Amino acid sequence: MGTNVTVRCRNSYRGATFLHKDGRRAPVQCQDVTDGDTATFTLLGVTPTDSGAYRCSYHPKGYPFLSSPLGDSVTLEVTLTPAPSGLTVGSRGNPVVGVVRCCAAVLVLGLGAFFVFDARNLWIQRDENPGGGGP
Repeated sequence: MGTNVTVRCRNSYRGATFLHKDGRRAPVQCQDVTDGDTATFTLLGVTPTDSGAYRCSYHPKGYPFLSSPLGDSVTLEVTLTPAPSGLTVGSRGNPVVGVVRCCAAVLVLGLGAFFVFDARNLWIQRDENPGGGGP
């Protein structure tokens, strides 16, 4: 999973501020700036598909049909960083350990079933011979 990236846009006219990504028709995010002059947009868990040029625009407060031109662009470049080889092997686990654990679980389950059935047979025999088996 990627990290978060913050993009800040200044808008001295307040109102709605929009974050655009080049190549997309609709804005990526929108924020209504009522206090101050900066809108802060957070791109969560960025991946290489989030790479590209981003620009801001705004609608001045009280003029929803008036829009600014797109501002200067900022380019986001996201690249994958390969995990260290030791972490990759350790995270997958050792297959031999997995097989041994599986065999141990089957053995414990088998022994448990054996003892349950053996105890059940003893209870059945005791119920059929309430006198303890003597004449």
